[in-house]
Amino acid sequence: MLSGISKWTNTGAKPDSINIKDRLYQAPLIELPSELLPDPAIGECIGITGQFVYDQVLDPRCTGIALANTIDILRIRQYWNRIQGSWDKVDGSPSTKRVSAQMLYMMGKAFDELLDEEQQGSTLRGVLRGFWQNGVCPKDPNEDNDNNWVLTIDRCKKAREITLGSYARLQGSLLDYQTALKEIGVVLVSARIHNGWDEPQDGTIQYEPPNVTNYLAGHAFVLVGYTSSGFLILNSRGSDWGQWTNNGSTWKGVALWRYEDWYANIYDAWVIRLGVPYINESHAASGLFDLQSTLNMRHAQAQGVTRIMIQGHYLHTHDGQFMTNGVFVSDIGTVQETGLFLKNNKQELPIRKLVVFVESGLASMAQVAERAAILTSYIKKTRPSIYPLFVVWHEDVEELLVDMLESKSKRIAEITGGLPGATRSHLVRYAQDWLQPIWRTFEGEAERVMYGGKEGVSGNQQVRGSGWLAMQEIISSATSSTIPMTVHFIVHGAGLVWLSALSRRIRQIESTLHATLSTDTARRNTITSVDLLAPVGSLSSVERIASNLWGNLAQDQANYLDKRIRVFTLPDQKDRETMLGGFQGSFLELARVAFPIEGSIPTLSSPNILVGSRLGATKLSKDVAIPPWLSFIEIERIEGFEDVGDLPEHAGLMSDSRLIRHILDKCLTNSFID
Repeated sequence: MLSGISKWTNTGAKPDSINIKDRLYQAPLIELPSELLPDPAIGECIGITGQFVYDQVLDPRCTGIALANTIDILRIRQYWNRIQGSWDKVDGSPSTKRVSAQMLYMMGKAFDELLDEEQQGSTLRGVLRGFWQNGVCPKDPNEDNDNNWVLTIDRCKKAREITLGSYARLQGSLLDYQTALKEIGVVLVSARIHNGWDEPQDGTIQYEPPNVTNYLAGHAFVLVGYTSSGFLILNSRGSDWGQWTNNGSTWKGVALWRYEDWYANIYDAWVIRLGVPYINESHAASGLFDLQSTLNMRHAQAQGVTRIMIQGHYLHTHDGQFMTNGVFVSDIGTVQETGLFLKNNKQELPIRKLVVFVESGLASMAQVAERAAILTSYIKKTRPSIYPLFVVWHEDVEELLVDMLESKSKRIAEITGGLPGATRSHLVRYAQDWLQPIWRTFEGEAERVMYGGKEGVSGNQQVRGSGWLAMQEIISSATSSTIPMTVHFIVHGAGLVWLSALSRRIRQIESTLHATLSTDTARRNTITSVDLLAPVGSLSSVERIASNLWGNLAQDQANYLDKRIRVFTLPDQKDRETMLGGFQGSFLELARVAFPIEGSIPTLSSPNILVGSRLGATKLSKDVAIPPWLSFIEIERIEGFEDVGDLPEHAGLMSDSRLIRHILDKCLTNSFID
């Protein structure tokens, strides 16, 4: 971890960890000059008077600043037209062309490999990954003094214009470093610093052999050239630092770093190439929707989905709190920015419907991000009046179940001799004991994400109940927009538990909510419909959700024609053909026979009735009066599913483009009448 040189004290800073996934720089066979001095592009980055040299003072952003300098130099080399004069002038007026070191630093913190609240800063790999995922926006005039920096909608849009194409890590060869400088023009590095960095003499950092008293911190900066004695570096300690001189020219903020110092103290070095604007990738992703029935892009996107592709269109929580680490982070500031965007609704074609996709918890965040990227691009291109939001509140449960069931089924098969019926019977009996806690995690997570100890978030303080804070902000903003939107939920599997917790929360504090959520009638006009894709739950679960959201629908006869809740079911045979680890059946089938839905323990002779199963729908139609606002839709009867054998499995319902297209078309026309 690089803490920067904020207080010139030893912080125990460490280099980037070894990662076999790192792309290594391969030096080309090119001729190298005996020395490579800074060229006019470096001078343009520094400024005639050194006015563009960063001075981080007590700021720990050295990694963000070093990467910002690297990007600026590459962009100057790429786009600078010297005939027009300064890079920072367009038609004689100042222009914000330099990139935001603050954004690079803030986005990089999500990838901090050594989590330590006592240390500030980030790793070089962290800021590079942050740049890869988010791009970078232009620098704000006052960002150096902004302690509450937030990735706003405007910054996000501008960041899509400056992206990272590729990056590679240098190995410890002096020749590689010099070749990279000749080929690329600038190298991003980190190293230990010592007392000699405090006041370079005659533009040269005085090397001090290592001892326990003279080493201060880890620091990031950029190499901009080399001589026979060492590397030339651009630092972030102000224009008065260094001032290396050559042939009468003084380079402000630049100093010579001797080779022996480099060899003893270098941590890491990286080179980068800039990418193309994000809009090209967005167009490519939208085309995948009609290309295949299963929404994924792994065959076409080796690096996975970047955050910039779905920024503002997802909510990611864990243990009831905003997810703050990794690629797809969430925070209250981003949620508020999304709310502001919805409230303003100033697009040429205004948004008229907020569609909330609630995940089941079975898939990984990477899988969710893939389909979210395709769907978001597709909806923007073909249905701009819809704003999609993807809710990830639980994840990777399917992978966990597969591992547990495979292990258990192998041991059971040894007892039963591998007979399928006997193996299934034993596996279910075992599962009723050791799989029930997994279902409790669904229920507990839904409670934590909707109920927290506080009603708000102060600064970076994390509290549970973040899902409620986010949904309250987003729904109230969407419905109080200049052109008010209606809200539609598409909920998969165990996502019914999340929706149930949300509906209870709304009912309990409705008197304090925004006007569009404060009464049954208002909510009927706001939250117009819910689609449940093979939900894990009972009819009473769905009835309580309807009651919490809309009150007694029977009081309004007109609503009988409008199927506010639709349950999409798969054939029982299709559901049981699925293999979940060693279990013959899908997650829905496993829930039917092993999970304590509605608090009751299932038995083999009397399985729970789940509203997402064909078995449940059949029993309900015979034995129970189905409410007039509820309908069951057999997926194979939907247009586009000509071949029953081509039906998706339970886990893939949210990823089937035919089903999602059908639902989106119904949303646009508000056609929920059977």
